[in-house]
Amino acid sequence: MSLSITTQPIAFLDRFYRRGSPDTDMDDGYDMRGGIRLAFLRRTDSPWVVLGIVSIVYLLFIIARLGAHGYDASYFVTAGDKFCDPHLVPKSLGVINKSSGYDGQFYYRLALNPFTSTRTEFGVTFDHPPHRQQRIVYPFLVWVLSMGRADRAPILLIVVNYLVLCLMGWIGGAYAQSMRQHALWGIVLPLYPGFLLTLSRDLTEIVEVGLLLAGLLLIRRGNHLLATFLLTLAALTKETSLLVPAGAMLACLAGVWQSKAGKALPWRLFLFPLITYGAWQVFLFYRWEQLSLSGRMHTLGLPLLGFIRFFLSTAALTTASQRLWFVELWFIVAFAVSVVCALGSTVAWKHEKLSWSLYVILVALLTRVVWVEDWAFLRALPEFYVLGAIIVIGSRVKMKAALFACSTALWLFLFCNLIKMG
Repeated sequence: MSLSITTQPIAFLDRFYRRGSPDTDMDDGYDMRGGIRLAFLRRTDSPWVVLGIVSIVYLLFIIARLGAHGYDASYFVTAGDKFCDPHLVPKSLGVINKSSGYDGQFYYRLALNPFTSTRTEFGVTFDHPPHRQQRIVYPFLVWVLSMGRADRAPILLIVVNYLVLCLMGWIGGAYAQSMRQHALWGIVLPLYPGFLLTLSRDLTEIVEVGLLLAGLLLIRRGNHLLATFLLTLAALTKETSLLVPAGAMLACLAGVWQSKAGKALPWRLFLFPLITYGAWQVFLFYRWEQLSLSGRMHTLGLPLLGFIRFFLSTAALTTASQRLWFVELWFIVAFAVSVVCALGSTVAWKHEKLSWSLYVILVALLTRVVWVEDWAFLRALPEFYVLGAIIVIGSRVKMKAALFACSTALWLFLFCNLIKMG
C-alpha cells in the first residue's frame, strides 16, 4: 500500500489560513504562519521522524536509569536471591538480597542458554520452567547477539528492547500513513506507558508487540507469508499475541475482511502461529513434564470482578501509589470508551477491530492477581492498547487528540517517576 503524504490536515490548514481577505496585513500574517505550519506538517510526515523522536526519548530514559545505578546494566534484570544464588551467578549479574526479584531474571537465564533442560543453571533457578521457556524469542535474540557470553547479556537485554522500540516508532508512523493520517499520530504506539516498565526490567512485551505490529503492517501491504512468520515469532515471545491471528482467522471465516487482498487470503495461513505454538507446548511438556499454563489459570476469573475490586481499593486514595493507580485505571476506562466510539468511523480493518474485541474479553477476565499494581496490569494491556490506538488513529472521533494527550502525559509522568525512583 502506498504511503503517500496525507493531504487532509494540510488542506484544512490551507483553507483555514486563507479564509481572510488577501489584501489585509492580518491575512498576510496568517498566511506566513500557515505556511510555516504547512511546511512543518510536510517535513514531519515520515516514519523516520517518528523513529528519531522515539529513539531519543527512550535513550534518555535508559541513560538516566543506568546512571542512577552506576551504569550497571544488570540492575535491569532485577535478580533476587530467592531464585539467584549470589555465589553461583556470573560475576556480571548483581543480585538483590532478600528479594524474589522479577521476571527479567528468568529471561536473563534463558539468554545464557535458551534451550536449557535444567531447572537450575548459571546459579539461576526457574520458578516454572515451561512457562518461562515458552517465551523464548526475546532471550534467544540476546543469546545470538551475545554469542552466549554472560558478561554481554545484561546490556544486550536492554539494547534489544530499545531497538525494537525504535522500530516500533517507524512502524507506528507507517501504520498511521496507511490509514491516510499524519505519521506523527503513530508515535502513540511506542509511547505506551507500560513499555517504560517493560524496558526497566528486561521483559518480553516490547519485542512481542513490535513483532505483532510489524506483522499487522505487512498484512496491510499484502505480504501475508512474512506477516504470518512474524506473528508466529510474536506468539513464541508472549502467548497473548495469539489473539491477533485468531481474530484474523475469524475475520476470514466470517467473510468480513475489508480489503481485496485480505479476502483472497486463505484463512488457513493464520493457523500456522497457532499450530506452531501448540507444537512448542507439546515439546515443553515432554521436556519438563509440566504444562506451561499449570498454576497460571488463577489469572483468569469472572468478568470485571478483579478490575472492580482493585478500582474500589484504589479509590481510597490514601497513598501515592493508590492515587497513581486510580488515575491509570480511569485512563484505561476512558481509552476503552474512546475506542468503542471510534469503531463506527475508523478505517481500521475488520480483523484489527475483531482482535481488539478479543483482548477486551481477555482484560475483563483478569483477576486480582493482575489487578494488583501498575507493574502487573500495564504489562497485561499492551495489545489492548496498541490495537485500540490503531482503531482511534484511523477514526474521526473528536476526542482523539485529547485521548492521546492524556496517554502521553501518563507516559511522561512514569518516565519522570521511574527516573526519580532510580
